Amino acid sequence: MREDSVYVMSGKNILRLLELIEHLRDTALDYAEEVGEDVNFVKEKFDILKEDILKSDIFEEVNYNELMDSYSLTDILDSVGLTLKRR
Repeated sequence: MREDSVYVMSGKNILRLLELIEHLRDTALDYAEEVGEDVNFVKEKFDILKEDILKSDIFEEVNYNELMDSYSLTDILDSVGLTLKRR
């Protein structure tokens, strides 16, 4: 992955990412409780992480129909470096 590239994530994958964060939070909370650390502090940090991820620009909603109306198939293929082989 490169910093100067844009990647598309499906809603299903975003939900899986959030589920993974929830599992990590649960594991961290269990560990904090086991070793006597402040469980509320850990919970707050994971809540902030989740909120920051959801507020970030990486999850901006893209309307597929508007996108398709704005660009031709050739424009889209050109932007990702693909071409149509005409026979």
